[in-house]
Amino acid sequence: MNPRAIHTAFPSTRDLFPCESLASLPTPVTPLDVAQFPGSLASLHLKRDDQTASPFGGNKLRKLEFILGEALQEKRRALITFGFAGSNHCVATARLGREVGLHTTSLLLPQAPTPYVAQNLTMGLEAGATLVHRQSTVGLAAALGKAWVSGLIRDKVPPKVIPAGGSSLLGMIGYVNAGLELAAQVAAGMLPCPDLIYVALGSGGTAAGLQAGLALANMEAEVVPVRVVAQRYMSAQKLRKTQAALASFLGARGLPLPADGGGLCDRVRGEFFGPGYGESTEGSRAAASLVHDQAGVHLDAAYTSKAFAALLEDAHGGALADRHVMFWHTYGGPEQASKMTEIEAAAGVDLAGIPRALRVYFEPR
Repeated sequence: MNPRAIHTAFPSTRDLFPCESLASLPTPVTPLDVAQFPGSLASLHLKRDDQTASPFGGNKLRKLEFILGEALQEKRRALITFGFAGSNHCVATARLGREVGLHTTSLLLPQAPTPYVAQNLTMGLEAGATLVHRQSTVGLAAALGKAWVSGLIRDKVPPKVIPAGGSSLLGMIGYVNAGLELAAQVAAGMLPCPDLIYVALGSGGTAAGLQAGLALANMEAEVVPVRVVAQRYMSAQKLRKTQAALASFLGARGLPLPADGGGLCDRVRGEFFGPGYGESTEGSRAAASLVHDQAGVHLDAAYTSKAFAALLEDAHGGALADRHVMFWHTYGGPEQASKMTEIEAAAGVDLAGIPRALRVYFEPR
């Protein structure tokens, strides 16, 4: 496994940020033909974090490398994490946790039923995760307390609690590392330095970590976060707090960041969220179709297609003329999920083995 860029650039971080090598890094960059896109872009590249692993990659692996590295160092035996019912993060945590011998409890909130939700729930169960579904964050908090106490009694050591999306301070180091990785690819002549990098904004760790990594690499690229969750879960104000906490965390470890944070929070785009989490929009469907036709790359309904829709609208409006643009492709689930019906997603699934509260996601509609 290749050494992580942050450990190479800052050798002292090898001990500060232990890493369990789970991802195939660096991920490649794929150029797209700008003639096939509106707006006279100078260049357009995809950063392929869908290829952090096969067959299931995505941005979560970058964060979990560092989170699980610490969990193993602390001799933990179990993990607790959060997400919506179809959370890619919860699936990744369950799968990777099992790889390193840790059991995962996933605490889940409701979302609109779609085929990918049923598929992700099935994969979580196959990875041995305990799935707990609650209707509100209050219910989730009570479930957290119960799972934490049960884990402590069972294992004699408390479970490691991982925030939604893996966006703990340590998890964000995965995307600080990603920013430094991109800087090395630019220095190697693989692509021009991007002026703008569009990325989906969910729990905030990817955008905040990436902007911090670029700053540490002295790159002037600006991250454009496109919100794909409801504003109550993530907003410019919440992202600003996340960014400030990360800056403090890094500064205390000898990695100071610019005080202004690169203007990241001022660039948050919220107008592409649509009717709800995981629900597609006309713009997101058009974006997914275009990218698939041009590059054979799948954008998912919950995250990446909405973020790319923002890029397309800006290109149509002329805001990206003569600019070098990157789209950070964070999705890593199987492409076939987008082609499945609810019936196909549930085929072969023993509903008796599905927690009762989750069976609604397997019912044909």
